[in-house]
Amino acid sequence: SELSYIILANRNKFDHMSSISVAFTSSIGKKVVVGITSLFLCTFLVVHCAINALIFLNDGGETFNAGAEFMGTNPL
Repeated sequence: SELSYIILANRNKFDHMSSISVAFTSSIGKKVVVGITSLFLCTFLVVHCAINALIFLNDGGETFNAGAEFMGTNPL
């Protein structure tokens, strides 16, 4: 039937691709990638906002400078 032809055609389309490539081209794989990258972006924004907010502490900028040093020398 037509449904079995579509299934066989799609299976043959992915035969030459690795399982990782198939995972990233599927709709679920794309959603996982978007989810992971959005979590990274949110974490990045929260950390940077928190370090920038250290400027408001009344300690002559020492805490802010320590946070800036951390961001400048962080191996990640």
